[in-house]
Amino acid sequence: MPIIRAKLIKVPHLFGTKDLRFEDLKPLGFSSRNLIWLKQVHGTEVLVLREKEKIPSFPLPFDAVISDRKDTVLLIRTADCIPIFIWDPENGIIGAVHGGWRGVLKGIISKTISKMQELFSSDPRKLIVALGPSIKGCCYEFKGKEVKDFLKKFGQEVILQKDGIPHLDLPLCAIRELEKCGVQQIEEIPYCTFCDPNFHSWRREKERRRNYNFIALSE
Repeated sequence: MPIIRAKLIKVPHLFGTKDLRFEDLKPLGFSSRNLIWLKQVHGTEVLVLREKEKIPSFPLPFDAVISDRKDTVLLIRTADCIPIFIWDPENGIIGAVHGGWRGVLKGIISKTISKMQELFSSDPRKLIVALGPSIKGCCYEFKGKEVKDFLKKFGQEVILQKDGIPHLDLPLCAIRELEKCGVQQIEEIPYCTFCDPNFHSWRREKERRRNYNFIALSE
């Protein structure tokens, strides 16, 4: 399967398939030595990495990271959740978000953009955002009590009924949140991790293997 990139984001990045290995990164301009791994605890805490400041010690109990550093590579690990990349071309800032249903419902996306506004003067209207491969509404059976919360926060369209079973369109929830924040340039990569065997899917495989997704600032 070809390397998956967003058309709108012009800094180095890729959305990984199940076959991607760390040794494959070098020809693409990434170094595994500079990876920033988030613990991804399904919360809403945002890690901030600034030039000339010390990088915190691992593990990093965050689900999003924003950075103006050119010496690091941001990594988001997914297996049905949404890897979300944010690029501020005007201020030279990138962000990476782990978009699981809990984090999206709790506001991880809006909190990340608010941090970019507060700390780097980012204008949401000028941000470019890409949603990577994730489970789509076609396959995401969602029977939790939180269905009502999604309906209330994001609208009727995010819950689909298939054979009487609710299905959650999580990418649409993310897009609704981004639009509410004022983001106008949004690209959704169309692959469904459950449908497509080129990706790891927790719901399909019930294993802890992950797809690796990377973004960095150009030197």
